[in-house]
Amino acid sequence: MEKNCEYKGLTLLHQEGNKSFYIYEPSPFKLLYRHFEKMTLSRRVRLLLEYFAKGRYKVFYLAVDGELVGHCVVAQGNRRLKCSGTEDIVLGPYFVDPKFRGCGYAKDIVRMTLHNSGINYRYAYDYIKKANIPSVKATLACGFEKCGELDIVGFFHKLVAGKDCEYDIYRYVPADIGE
Repeated sequence: MEKNCEYKGLTLLHQEGNKSFYIYEPSPFKLLYRHFEKMTLSRRVRLLLEYFAKGRYKVFYLAVDGELVGHCVVAQGNRRLKCSGTEDIVLGPYFVDPKFRGCGYAKDIVRMTLHNSGINYRYAYDYIKKANIPSVKATLACGFEKCGELDIVGFFHKLVAGKDCEYDIYRYVPADIGE
């Protein structure tokens, strides 16, 4: 379902009532279509490295009543998150504009990314800071289950698995493949 939309550079993938789901293909000069949060130098470098990696990354946006409310970055597995494989995807970060929080839009973004993105994957992974309760709840509500822990280390945000870490790793198994 490719249609032109009111946002130049975004492609409409899915429509549900007043909610529209778009894909953005980044460029080295425009890593995100819209920034909902401050873009730190380390995040900019990480996205640039991901951009030049095989498979690149994609960004999905949710609009409600024609206004963009948030996004979800999706990268191919087996690059940064070592428990993922090349047939997997890694979600995140996903972000909802603070003025739209508390409306369930994070769940909508994750759900639509899993089911309406057009990406074929075996498993989807996400890692979330344990203290980020709203994101943890959204991820669990979409069917993810905790499968490990990690810490983020250094300027390039290397992901290091371990025990008693700051982040939890979650995995989503599509219903059609089971375990």
